[in-house]
Amino acid sequence: MLLKKKQEKKYYLGIDLQEKFCQISWISKDRLRMTPTGRRTWDPVTFSMTAGREDYNIPACICRGEDGRWLTGREAMAFAAARGTEPVTGLLRLAALGETVRIGEEDCDPVTLLSVYLRRCLQLLSAQVDPEDIESIVFTVPSPDRQIVEALDGVLERLQLPVENISYQGHMECLFDYVLAQQEQQRRLGVILCENDGGSDLLLGELIFNYKTKPAISMPRIRHFELTPGASAAVRDRQLLDALRQMDFGAGGAAVYLIGDGFKGRWMQESLRFIGQGRRVFQGGNLYSRGAAFGALFKSGMVKGLGDYFYLAEDCLRMNIGVEAVRAGKDCYHALLDAGTKWYDAVLSEEFLLESGNEIELVLTPLNGGGRRTETILLRGLPERPPGTTRIRLTLTMDRAEAVSYRVEDLGFGAIFPSSGQQWTGEVNVI
Repeated sequence: MLLKKKQEKKYYLGIDLQEKFCQISWISKDRLRMTPTGRRTWDPVTFSMTAGREDYNIPACICRGEDGRWLTGREAMAFAAARGTEPVTGLLRLAALGETVRIGEEDCDPVTLLSVYLRRCLQLLSAQVDPEDIESIVFTVPSPDRQIVEALDGVLERLQLPVENISYQGHMECLFDYVLAQQEQQRRLGVILCENDGGSDLLLGELIFNYKTKPAISMPRIRHFELTPGASAAVRDRQLLDALRQMDFGAGGAAVYLIGDGFKGRWMQESLRFIGQGRRVFQGGNLYSRGAAFGALFKSGMVKGLGDYFYLAEDCLRMNIGVEAVRAGKDCYHALLDAGTKWYDAVLSEEFLLESGNEIELVLTPLNGGGRRTETILLRGLPERPPGTTRIRLTLTMDRAEAVSYRVEDLGFGAIFPSSGQQWTGEVNVI
């Protein structure tokens, strides 16, 4: 019997899903090239709605057509405009909220609507990238949280994509992956991010690398500012300059990335001179999807040397958390939660025997090189029992990146020392 050789998949996708649009970039193994210094690199390609143009945004909207079919993107916009109506927009936000969406006389599941939209986006891409030939996908959203992740999990369950490796990242982590693929100077000096879609919200960020630790840790710093809608070019320029000065970037940053339609035109006179001193300035609109494509490639293990760098996201636990324990008669450190875990994925439940006393000491070790510290959980009112005869269950969860919530339950020790039924709850600061 002849065995058909499994086809090697060659595409790595990055899908940037925002409230107003979706972008898709991909890397192909066929596009490997060598730089003049002998470094291997890949050029991501971004899907364009118009061949030969940088027309990357697929509008994130949906409506029902006359024949009952779902219409998405520009087709939905044109159909709704011809009838003086509006398509449903904000699909990512609706899916995260999980509330039923009313379309005409129909109640619709928002996760299903997002699934239909993304399926159509991938159908647009299929003329250039065969879905059966995709090795991995990274979905990126501005700032992932538990509700968004659960919504995306629901989307993938409905799509049933023929891809084994799918993950989620925030925009800043995509910037990190993008920088890893650039010249070493950007990793050494860091980069600055400016994002504005033409509205009032201005995001300024900085990505720097701490080489005092091994691996080198990159921790993002971001702030939001407000630009006056409809203001003159001079006023917007002054507001941007004031915001840049507040960020106090100093001489740091090898490059500046200007992302979004808000930076089109020539209105940034003083602010551009200020931030461009000694830095290269790049302007574009598809950095996040390209960074996500690099992330999909890096997760495949094809690129070596990435272990020298570690990204500590704004939505990640920034400390290792554990306890000092006794195993086989010897003192040891027992890990509970690892730094780098996304806060919405951080869940632990384990049972322990208390050797003595009514305290639990959590050991917190930050990754930024700071000293370790201990946090004591006092179990007030715990019944006194002989050493080693109190069994407890410790549960750790996170509702935000800055704190770990704990719950301790007294389980007793079988029939000899029944459980008191007591529980202790609280929070530990982890910043």
